[in-house]
This record gives sequence, C-alpha cells and structure tokens, in this order.
Amino acid sequence: MKTGKEHDMTHDIWRQLSGLFVLALIILLGAAGICSGATTSGILPGDETWSGDVVITGTVMIPGDITLGIEPGTTVEFAAGREIELIVKGTLTAEGTESDPITFTSDAENPAKWDWTWIRLDGSGGSGSSLKHCVIEYANTGIRIKESSPVIESNLFSSSCYGINASSSSSLIKGNVFYNNDYGISADNCDFTLTGNRFYKSVQDAIDVSGEFFATIDHNLIYQNGGHGIQVEGLSGTVIVNNTIDRNGLDGIHIRHALSRITIKNNILSANGRNGISCYDSPLPAICYNDLWNNGSHNYFNYTSGEAFIPDPSTGEISKEPLFTDAENGDYTLRCSSACIDAGDPDDDWSSEPEPNGSRINMGAYGGTPEAARRLSSLERIFHPLFFR
Repeated sequence: MKTGKEHDMTHDIWRQLSGLFVLALIILLGAAGICSGATTSGILPGDETWSGDVVITGTVMIPGDITLGIEPGTTVEFAAGREIELIVKGTLTAEGTESDPITFTSDAENPAKWDWTWIRLDGSGGSGSSLKHCVIEYANTGIRIKESSPVIESNLFSSSCYGINASSSSSLIKGNVFYNNDYGISADNCDFTLTGNRFYKSVQDAIDVSGEFFATIDHNLIYQNGGHGIQVEGLSGTVIVNNTIDRNGLDGIHIRHALSRITIKNNILSANGRNGISCYDSPLPAICYNDLWNNGSHNYFNYTSGEAFIPDPSTGEISKEPLFTDAENGDYTLRCSSACIDAGDPDDDWSSEPEPNGSRINMGAYGGTPEAARRLSSLERIFHPLFFR
C-alpha cells in the first residue's frame, strides 16, 4: 500500500506527463497545420482568426459584433452532405494572396456540386466583409449576398450550382473567375458593378440579373457558356459596355420585360449559338459601337415581333471577324489587324490604352485598359509577321 508521500509523487509524475502530452499534441497540431482554436459548429463566441486547416462540421454563424479573419493559405473544409452554411452577420475578412489563396471546399473524397450550402453575407454586418484571392468550390452557392455590400475581388468560383447569388444588395464584383458552375452570377434587385471578371463554361447563363435597380456590366470576358452570355430582366438604367461575349450556347445578350432602354456599346459579340443581341417584351436597347459577327441565327432579333431588327442609333456598328489572339485557349486580346481597334465610342476614355492608341477606345473587354491592343504604324506593318494573319 502506497504512503501519502508516494501517492503525491505519483500524482505529480502523471500531472507532468499529462502536461507534456498536451504540449506535444499542440506541437503536432501546429505542425500539421490544424487550427485548434476555430469554432467549427455553432456561434462564434468572440473574434477569431483561422489559419491552417479548418474542418467545419456544422453551420457556423458570425454574430453582428464579431469578426472572423482568415489568413492566407488557409483551407476551410465543409463536411459534405450536411447542408452546412457559414453565416456572416458580423464581419468576414478572408483575404488571401495570389500565391497563397484561401480555399473553401468540400471534405469529400470525391467532391461534387452542393456538398455544402454557401457563405451567406447577411444584412448590414456583411457590408464590411471582403473576400479576395479565395477559391470557393463544390457549394450550392459560393457566396449568397442578401441586403449587403461586400467587396468580392480576385476570387475563383468553381464547380457550384451558382458562383454568386445576390438580392437587394450593392456590391463591387471585380476581377473574379467563374468556371464550371451551373450559373455564374444570379442577382435580383441589385445595384452593383460587375467589372473585369471572366465567365466561362457555365452550364446555363453566365450572368442572369433581374429587378428594378441599376447594374453596370463592363470589361468582362464571357465565353463558352451553355445558355445566354448575359440575360437582363426588368432592370432600368443598366449599362453593358466593353465586354467580349463569344461562343455562348444561346444569345450573347438577351433582354426581357425591360422597364426602359438598356445601353449596349463597345462590345464584341461573336459566334453565339442563337443571336447576338435579342429582346422580348422590351423597348429596343440603345445600341452603338459594337461588333456583332457570325452569330447563329441573327445579330439582332426581336422575339416579340419574331423578326430581326435594325439597331438604333446603330452609330459605329460593325460586323467583322474580331481576330482574337487565341480564343481556343482563352486569350481574347485582339490581333493588331483587328477592326475592333480604335472602333469604340470616340467620347469614351481611351487614356489607359498603351501608346500609340489612335486616341480612341477599342471594342471588347480590353478596351480602355493597359491590355488593349494597338494598331501598328505603316512601317511596323511591313515588318510585323502577324499583321496579315
């Protein structure tokens, strides 16, 4: 039988061993990149910072006065098949880097669309949120925006039913890539700007917007989507300018039940499966300085009358092959002999285009940007082998 002294010594030894075990476990977790302090189900009790690998086992909510920060390189995995959400009523700051993005994904061995539900930015709290340089995949909806004004910039949305779904929100959605989703963006009653994004290989429409608010859709690449490139319903004051819309399954731009004339200018719409620009039960859009070429049935079509229409005011409209550098591999810059160079609205800002730029904006997604193509001088044409391609 142990004496009291022997019992105390044994207790001290076990206590020291336990402490060493806990310390070793913490070291191992850190070496494995596992974030041991993350709330993986339920309500965040206070501000948190996630890093390493985080596995979400149930819906997580960020309350109105709480901030969740996620560090570059973090992987957040959602348990598949449980309809799990990340609900943001407070603030989410998920800002990776180009070389070290943040990934939101499924934990399934063979992941698929709708393995988890979404990141939901809800109300005024979500308005202070930002997601930059994130990969968001295998969700029902990558980001659901409701009555909120977040910054969504330089992310990849892939393999989800919707890349972004928004309602009654005002957002800047800039420089993102939407690939292999059912729909790229679906939005209702939103006042937002979609600029500099790339949408390709959606099963249905790349951009589907509706409601009674304002939208600016500019400088986007929209190609090889199964449905419409852009479908607009009911929006007033919408401007669609300097986009490249190529080889989509249905219409390049389709307008239905519009409340007022929609402005369409400086775009390239080429080789879309059905029509270039079409409308139904809508005022004919204000169309000028676009290149519509080789669209399946018609360049301009009115479904209400069942006939092609003549664009109005039609100033500057052309129908010539755009001469993309390498469309098959997603390079939609223009070759130097393209008729779309220096062919946009002469009143639009061209100052960001490289010199010499003809003092006039180019058509297409790169018009008015540093990536714009320039027309060669007469002397350059003699020595430039690509000019006559």
